[in-house]
Amino acid sequence: MNGDPSYRTDVGYMPQQARFPENLTGREVIRLLRDLRADAVPEDDELFESFGLVRELDKPIRTLSGGTRQKLNAAVAFMFRPAILILDEPTAGLDPIASGILKARILRARDEGRSILLTSHVLSELDELVDDVVFLLEGRVEFEGSLRRLREATGEHRLERAIARLMQRGVR
Repeated sequence: MNGDPSYRTDVGYMPQQARFPENLTGREVIRLLRDLRADAVPEDDELFESFGLVRELDKPIRTLSGGTRQKLNAAVAFMFRPAILILDEPTAGLDPIASGILKARILRARDEGRSILLTSHVLSELDELVDDVVFLLEGRVEFEGSLRRLREATGEHRLERAIARLMQRGVR
């Protein structure tokens, strides 16, 4: 890397809250990103279709609901088929149908061999999405390892209960 920004082409990022220029339409945001990533591999437009975003793309961002902005946020993160996806609270603000669509897409990306870093406070959602866990508490790593190892260490089957157990007794 050493100052070479080219690694960024391998990263897709979905912040917890989408921050797009309010005066642009969704289509203009996508065009801007395409111009910035002119060397990108063929695009992945699947989430635009699955989320029903196509009919929303000509509206200014400022007029879109929070859920629609979050759908656009997710679709943009996956758009350039990145090898690494960083998803911060990806289902926040999504309805159950959109959340299910996104989770299925995350699992498929994982099965395609992509690396995915998920941050979330909704631990019940992570049960089906993660292989490895890093649990931070007050800035300290309290656990790092496989989900299986965490379950064994705590005696809990569900991630939410396993993390609660860590918080109660400080298992490492």
